[in-house]
Amino acid sequence: MIARVLCILITAALLLPPAKARACPVISRDKIISIAKSGVGCRYVWGGTCWNPSNKTWKGADCSGYVTVAWQIPAASATTSCLPHYYTTVSFKNSSTHWSSISRNSLIKADALVYNSGSSGHVVLYNSGNKWGNAQAYEAKGTAYGIVYGTRYVSSSYAARRRHRLCVSTPPKPKYPLMTISSSISTISGQSRDFCTSYKSKGIFDWKAGQSSYVYVYVKNSGTAAAGNVYIGLWAEQPYLKVTQWNIYTNWKSSSYVLNDTDGMQKISHYNPAKQFKLWLGGMSPGETKRIRLKVQALKYSVGAADHPDIRAWVWHVDNYYEKKDFWAKPNNVKSYQKQNGGNLHTYTQTDVLSAEICDSKDNDCDGQVDEGGVCPKPPKPKADSGVPKPSPPPPKADSKVSQPPSGKDGSAVPPPSAPDSGPQKPGQNLGVKPGRGVQAKNPDEDTFKSFEGGCSMSGGEGSVSGGMLLLLLALLSRRRRF
Repeated sequence: MIARVLCILITAALLLPPAKARACPVISRDKIISIAKSGVGCRYVWGGTCWNPSNKTWKGADCSGYVTVAWQIPAASATTSCLPHYYTTVSFKNSSTHWSSISRNSLIKADALVYNSGSSGHVVLYNSGNKWGNAQAYEAKGTAYGIVYGTRYVSSSYAARRRHRLCVSTPPKPKYPLMTISSSISTISGQSRDFCTSYKSKGIFDWKAGQSSYVYVYVKNSGTAAAGNVYIGLWAEQPYLKVTQWNIYTNWKSSSYVLNDTDGMQKISHYNPAKQFKLWLGGMSPGETKRIRLKVQALKYSVGAADHPDIRAWVWHVDNYYEKKDFWAKPNNVKSYQKQNGGNLHTYTQTDVLSAEICDSKDNDCDGQVDEGGVCPKPPKPKADSGVPKPSPPPPKADSKVSQPPSGKDGSAVPPPSAPDSGPQKPGQNLGVKPGRGVQAKNPDEDTFKSFEGGCSMSGGEGSVSGGMLLLLLALLSRRRRF
């Protein structure tokens, strides 16, 4: 009776035309192994072609029916479909409808090993191990065992078969965080973002010293794995800009940004941090974006003194994936997983700080005028002329300590008085010089005294008295004494 039923089933399988008419679907080796694995623990049923992974006692499959379903031939089907038993071990050995013969040496995962001799036969799915001996295989082993996976000795009697239309298996992509960072600055109400196009500043955010605005830094994880211990570095260009406040927000499981719990877990103050500082963002799930809001104040006029002062931000650290100690540092990008800027995860927002007009020969408020509005002090105006002549200054007073020579009636100088005449004098007496050395004479015409020294000199040079003149003087003196 059993032999008769078996004969009917085999005949039916060989006569079914759909198995040869249809092209089997493209499938991967991993998919074949996955289907085969779902049957492990299910029942062995002779002539069966189906099983239920959720109910191990439901129906079952024999060895050729099991490989047929795992290979998804002649068409794709569920393991619970219980399709006709299209192929037997005779088919796997002698036919080539949806498979071909290969050498045992080229055997790889999801290929089949089939044996058939007379009325006996068996087929298994190879997974790994010794291709000519003890291999790791999936099989519907028998009624006492069911569908199993394990070590199976495959003798040289087993022939290798490979399914047609196998797609190339690609290894699963590794899961890792994929970080990006960007920034922007909010517009000041009632003021154009770029109201000054001078000084090569077209497209640069413009504001005035003393004004404040918000800079937003967005850090996103668009990868397939969580990012652990994310740190962000921040820097404001002083003395032109200063961060006066910061806060951390997240959009995780929210349609908008809400304050993140890491906002209250920092070691630095929320107000007036240092020129450069870093914030800990904690872990970031795939798809999560965290936003850092920085309140920034413009401090000092920058045009001509700095090249567009900016706020800078960069990804400082991500556990096991990324490290970058400052804005300009070369990053350590593990396996080049981070893609933005070639793995250089940083961003910056440029500004120009203008000011109210001051007296410095510059157009501080960028309105096309220099030093307008009376910012420079004006020179004092000259006083008007009253028409009254100014009095002349008084003459300088005479110094009472300096004696002035007496003057005569006509204003001429009066010579000093002569020494009193003591009567007749002898030659050489009271002349102030020793005899033979010099002669002092009184001139009756001028009443002045002259001193002649060097009495032996007869030269006529300047400052000397000639010999004739001397004799004339002596004669006059001698004549005077006779009167």
